[in-house]
Amino acid sequence: MISKSVAQEILKQVDREFMSERQYIAMEYYFKTLDLNSYANLFFEYALEERKHAYKMLEFLDEHNCPTKIGTVEPVQTEFKSPKHVFEVAYAHEIKVTNWIKDIYNLAIKEGDISSQQFLNWFLEEQREEEDKMLTRLNRLTLAADNMSAIIFLDLHDGLTAGLETNEL
Repeated sequence: MISKSVAQEILKQVDREFMSERQYIAMEYYFKTLDLNSYANLFFEYALEERKHAYKMLEFLDEHNCPTKIGTVEPVQTEFKSPKHVFEVAYAHEIKVTNWIKDIYNLAIKEGDISSQQFLNWFLEEQREEEDKMLTRLNRLTLAADNMSAIIFLDLHDGLTAGLETNEL
């Protein structure tokens, strides 16, 4: 049995994962409007990954006979100034997600909920990887500045390397 308060926080995180999915869909379609299709595909994949995270959490709660009532999803940002701005928003979002998961993990420690701690370890490692990927892309776009040739090159480069980064659940 897992802690009731930890289960409630994981359920809140489920809603945040669905919100993350929608945020990445908004980013995907921003890139589609610019015909930066590799970045669009990258955010399509990120959206699917966030949905999988939500379901993974729901399965964990269900396996422990916890309520799995889905809540509301917060609005997401849909306006972006540039490709770099998208990655600034995405990087800041990943940091926020990491902090939410750390908070749940710390609550699990406080509650003595070892099952949830073990479960959340996977998400903490996943977040470390996601923050690193977002920061790398942000740094590259910072170097590219407003050079559209460089941005198009980076879009194509990420399209070629995206398959090397996919994480299966």
